[in-house]
Amino acid sequence: MGKTSNSTGSNLLPASDVKTGMLGTVAYLIICAIVAGILASLLVMFRPVKDRGETKPWISFIFCYIFVVIAPYAYIEVITKMYGTPMEDAVAKGYAAAQFNGPIKYYRIVSYDKQTARVLVVGTDVAEWGGTENPVVSVVLRKEHNGSWAADSYKVLTSGRLNQDNLVLPPYF
Repeated sequence: MGKTSNSTGSNLLPASDVKTGMLGTVAYLIICAIVAGILASLLVMFRPVKDRGETKPWISFIFCYIFVVIAPYAYIEVITKMYGTPMEDAVAKGYAAAQFNGPIKYYRIVSYDKQTARVLVVGTDVAEWGGTENPVVSVVLRKEHNGSWAADSYKVLTSGRLNQDNLVLPPYF
């Protein structure tokens, strides 16, 4: 991916913008319900016959649903705690390249390997009329030869001012 300078003076290019939907939270919960239904069905099918009469299948579904909804957030929190601190400056530069006029609220590492990471950044953007919103930006980071992290590209996922409303799974606000 070639690099050019934008109006902020950074060398980052926006990643391609593909519209995917505006009901991310509903889609996420429906997908989780389907996965939980499959897991609960497997639990019921492989439960010993002598134990099937004592437990209700809907209880298995509820526990599976709660697990499936929470598991991605738990994973993201763990890898952010483990690897997030050295990436802070690169995340800030990637967010700044998106040209929002408010600070970063928080960021979470969604995927990580030794050389690259994808980070979701939730910030604050102040509208011209005085209102605020929380845009979500995906920043791809690459590890430099000296061991530091640098922002490689960014993609604005949700922003009212920039008219972006892409699917963010799991949902972050």
